[in-house]
Amino acid sequence: MTLIESVENVFSNYFNTEGRASRSEYWWWYLFTLLASTAVSVLGVILDKLMGITFASTILTWGFSILVLIPTICVQIRRYHDINRSGWWILCPIVNFIFLFFAGDEGENDYGLPQEATQEETAEQE
Repeated sequence: MTLIESVENVFSNYFNTEGRASRSEYWWWYLFTLLASTAVSVLGVILDKLMGITFASTILTWGFSILVLIPTICVQIRRYHDINRSGWWILCPIVNFIFLFFAGDEGENDYGLPQEATQEETAEQE
């Protein structure tokens, strides 16, 4: 999965906590949010300092954070599903950080087929 595919997939599953998210989808999304939040912050500072728009940095940063909050939580829950763990692990920060590095289950688990297999089935049906 590429960066663009990951971002498209996460935004198309904005409120979806069902199913699974691969390790690559999660980490590409993480990279996107890191780079985009940096770009938004820089843009805000430029608007603040050069154009004199007060609070631009704060408004843009908060706006972006609110925009990506729900999809970030949902992709993290789907990531736990990929390693056959409940999404409730999101409430335990230290353990859930460790879980994010685990490889996903190869085949079907309690939360369904791996994301790649699900996409292949959908393509075959069309």
